[in-house]
Amino acid sequence: MTNPPYRRFSLFALILCLGLSACGGNSGVGGGQPQPTITSVSTSCLPSSVQVNQTSKCSAAITGTGSFSSVVTWSVDNGSIDQSGNYTAPASTTTATVKAASTQDSTRYGTASITVTPATIALSSLTFAPASVVSGNTSTGTVTATTAAPTGGVVISLSSGNAAVASVPSSVTIPAGSTSATFPASASTVASVTVVTVILSTYARAIDEYRRDAIHKLEDLRDDHVSSQKPHQIPPSGSVQ
Repeated sequence: MTNPPYRRFSLFALILCLGLSACGGNSGVGGGQPQPTITSVSTSCLPSSVQVNQTSKCSAAITGTGSFSSVVTWSVDNGSIDQSGNYTAPASTTTATVKAASTQDSTRYGTASITVTPATIALSSLTFAPASVVSGNTSTGTVTATTAAPTGGVVISLSSGNAAVASVPSSVTIPAGSTSATFPASASTVASVTVVTVILSTYARAIDEYRRDAIHKLEDLRDDHVSSQKPHQIPPSGSVQ
């Protein structure tokens, strides 16, 4: 008895289907598993704002398909970063862009920005010694902070409200690990009692708590005959603006 034609066709189709399967007719890898691909890389750094010479921890989140690799290569345009995502800020203020690129597909990467700000410190006092100097002589000013300066130190800006009477340098640096720094204050010749404002400024934590008038009096004993030898009084304590 001869099989009907449709049965022969069904048997041929079944054999063809099995043949294609056995020969790897599916384009996937591993019997239908998709090729591993990287979909996206997102990057974040905490904190996103650090002081000069300080650190931040960066991390990367990777998404993909299949058995993709989660390894990334770290790089940064300002400062430095190791391959564990530990960022170290440079010694100057800037904005750094951190990049995490997939090692499997370098076209997939994520970036994060870190703002590098000046070192901050809370200032507590300004003093001068000796408290009284003769015209043309120098007193030593001392600026004191409530905590030790961080790595790289802290630059304190100085200014005199009347440089013709009392001159100070434009800045003084509190070294890393120290809580104070000194600077010279030179008194000029005056003919009468003179008030001079000495101002300190820095990017300081809680600086508003210390914002007071930074006025230090240079007092001289009026002497109408020997103005060049008049003593100038510099108060032993000061305040911070």
